[in-house]
Amino acid sequence: MRFRPPPPCYHEVRDAIKRHGIGAVRRAAQVIGRTLGVKASPPGDVKLVLMETPLRVEGVLARGGYDPYRRIIVLAGDLWCWKTLIHETLHSMSAFFRDEELIPYSLEEWRLVVEGLTEFLTGCVLYRQRRERECYEYWVRRRYAPCRISYERYVRTFAALTQTLGITRCTLNKIFFHGAVRDWRSEYWSFLQSYGLPDLFRAWRGPQELEGAILKALMDGGRKRAAEEFGVLTDEELVDLKALLDSTYSSL
Repeated sequence: MRFRPPPPCYHEVRDAIKRHGIGAVRRAAQVIGRTLGVKASPPGDVKLVLMETPLRVEGVLARGGYDPYRRIIVLAGDLWCWKTLIHETLHSMSAFFRDEELIPYSLEEWRLVVEGLTEFLTGCVLYRQRRERECYEYWVRRRYAPCRISYERYVRTFAALTQTLGITRCTLNKIFFHGAVRDWRSEYWSFLQSYGLPDLFRAWRGPQELEGAILKALMDGGRKRAAEEFGVLTDEELVDLKALLDSTYSSL
């Protein structure tokens, strides 16, 4: 595959983040709060660390990371940009990495599902900033390596689920953000019961297994039409990812 140089904004954004340091994290948190309509913030003592070399997570190069125990956001190597800062700042604001009972699960068994939901919300932030920045187009079209979407199949799963069942942004905020509700587990189980869903946060063997469990729950609940719609939306050959995400984010 031919190397594609990053867009001019890549250098501008990275230079600004390097210059402002932790102030850039606070700015990202403000953007998240405004675009998603949520009152949440990173820990007061959150730190930002910039590394010259890439991270490796399970043998794969990673653009960044968040350590919930040390409350450190890491941006590593030359493949991070605004999208990565939004994603990692979302982690620092989430119940999954702020609730001491949820952290171990989120780092292990639930990791890929949590990452997928976080990236889905990252896309929503970028979508709502699309008149200010070109990040969303680069993200969803996979145009440049530092900007491109991560955990793509899980993002598609959450988009299809949100659109099929009409899940609201307020509902997602209650499940995702730290401090949005008093009792996360009670709110989560209420959410599953309201929408007739299986437990989403498990050690799935992959996104296909998660999608299969959702389809089964919909069929078992007598919602054949919803099951059919979900099946179509999760099929990469039938529905273009950008068309799905545009439609989902515009109504979220």
